[in-house]
Amino acid sequence: MDMHAGGHYSAPLVILSIIIAIFASYVSCDLSHKSLAALNSRFRFLFLLSSSFAMGIGIWSMHFVGMLAYHTVFPVSYNLLLTGVSFIIPIISSFVAYRLASSMKTYRFIIAGFMLGTGISSMHYIGMAAMESAYTIKYDTLLFVLSVLIAVGVSFFSIFRKFQPPKAALDMKGKWTDAILMGSGISGMHYTAMNAAHFTAFSNPVKAGSSLFTPILNYVVEPNTLAYTVCLALFLLIGFVFFGVHVDRRLAYEAASMHALHFQSLFDHNPDIVCSFDLQGRFISVNAATLRVTGYTKDELMDRKLADLLVPDETERVHQLFEQVKQGEPQNFEVDGLHQQGHKLDFSVTAIPIVFKKRIIGVFAVCRDFTERNRNEEMLRKTEKLAMAGQLAAGIAHEIRNPLTTVRGMTQLIKSGIMKQEYLDVMMNDIRQIESILSEFLLLASPNPEHYKVCDLHEIIRSIAMLMDAQAILYDIRIKVEYGAETPWICCDENKIKHVFTHLLKNAIESMEHGGDIKVQVYFTSHDKVQIRFLDQGTGISDEWMKKMGEPFYSTKEKGTGIGLMISYKIIQEHNGRIDIYSAGRIGTVVDVTLPAVSGK
Repeated sequence: MDMHAGGHYSAPLVILSIIIAIFASYVSCDLSHKSLAALNSRFRFLFLLSSSFAMGIGIWSMHFVGMLAYHTVFPVSYNLLLTGVSFIIPIISSFVAYRLASSMKTYRFIIAGFMLGTGISSMHYIGMAAMESAYTIKYDTLLFVLSVLIAVGVSFFSIFRKFQPPKAALDMKGKWTDAILMGSGISGMHYTAMNAAHFTAFSNPVKAGSSLFTPILNYVVEPNTLAYTVCLALFLLIGFVFFGVHVDRRLAYEAASMHALHFQSLFDHNPDIVCSFDLQGRFISVNAATLRVTGYTKDELMDRKLADLLVPDETERVHQLFEQVKQGEPQNFEVDGLHQQGHKLDFSVTAIPIVFKKRIIGVFAVCRDFTERNRNEEMLRKTEKLAMAGQLAAGIAHEIRNPLTTVRGMTQLIKSGIMKQEYLDVMMNDIRQIESILSEFLLLASPNPEHYKVCDLHEIIRSIAMLMDAQAILYDIRIKVEYGAETPWICCDENKIKHVFTHLLKNAIESMEHGGDIKVQVYFTSHDKVQIRFLDQGTGISDEWMKKMGEPFYSTKEKGTGIGLMISYKIIQEHNGRIDIYSAGRIGTVVDVTLPAVSGK
């Protein structure tokens, strides 16, 4: 008849087994993350293999420490072959699972979790089968299934967390959380499976220590020897920790060396000036472009102050900007420098602080030499001014010549004794036309700040609408003004702004041959910008003419000169605003005038 036997646990060894499982899980998690982050495929494979060994050894060590923690009432030994198989299985299953999971595909996470969970369960039950005594083992089916489900479930969740993409990689806290979860799961599986085991003695007991699998499995390991083997496995596990640290340091050193090489190459071969300064503004390092552009040698620049290379007038401004950079605020600015031979250089500078251990220890400066570009731009501006002046001169001569020709002809008739009132009227009209053209050109004169004052934009628009209303009625046109709820104030030369708005309304009226409505809308586009929109129902402007708007002597009107719109553009530009003209659809034109607003009085 069968006899049943039980046992009891040693609490210190139980705690040790759980700590081993958690520690091994952390080492495996850390090595797995290093595998994901490694750029070199060889190191990636080594980290993955080491992670698998760490996890396999941890699972195996935890199991047999847990077995040693269980004190039976009968002597026990362990079959050497099955014990060896139980050692290899978790390593292989961990490697296959991690290899699958590293592909980042969801369905492989499921397979990988099943593989690792099955490996943990197989290791445990093969390890149990390695026990040799006078007792046989029977398992409770429910607890057996539960132990396997614990292993598979925890394995899947741990692998999913462990092999997330690097951008979502676990930090130190996350790694320990994963390690505690996985270690607790491995321990939970082990002790659930141990509770599922029932030891039953045969009526004819077999001598303790003899193999039940003779002659195939005839080698056994005593518990003391197994304890030494577990200690050796733990030392091997610790070795993987040092391996990970060593390789990690080596990779960090190589990465730092590569970054330093990249930086040095960027520094040395940059076509722009790159240099660094200490907190007193003295040169610390310069690249070849600095020497080439400034004409100094490296020895001449070392320990020399930045102020020595600046135009005297720029020294104070650059000093203030340098102080702001020292406070951690990067700066972009343009500055005039001096060549070693004394001629002026134009630089565009980006200055950034050098930070070491959260402390600013110096300043980096990247300077682009714009001397030649600025010279070319200045020459181009002068050329454009001369071309514009020539174009204006030709246009003015053309516009004034016609009325002058008329005046000269009338004068000759009067001089010859032919005197009529009509001649005087014609002469006066042409003289007024000349005065009108000259008056418009006077508006192109430089703005006088004394004429600028803060004005109510609503009041300006209202007065102009009333002035133009009489003329609009003659063309069967209605001027409708729409104001916003808030009154906009602008700083302007009121006469010039009125000239612009009057000119735009006059153009709108003249474009509407069949009458209609002109809308003038005043509203804020932002807290510091106000827009005045003129919307007419006229003939519109073609795309070809739209491109030429604002150029002198281009006009859609038969007798227009285009000077009025050109002057309007110039006035609005002086007021830091802009004019945008575009088609309103099938008919009509929209003119938007945007001006900076100021706070009310």
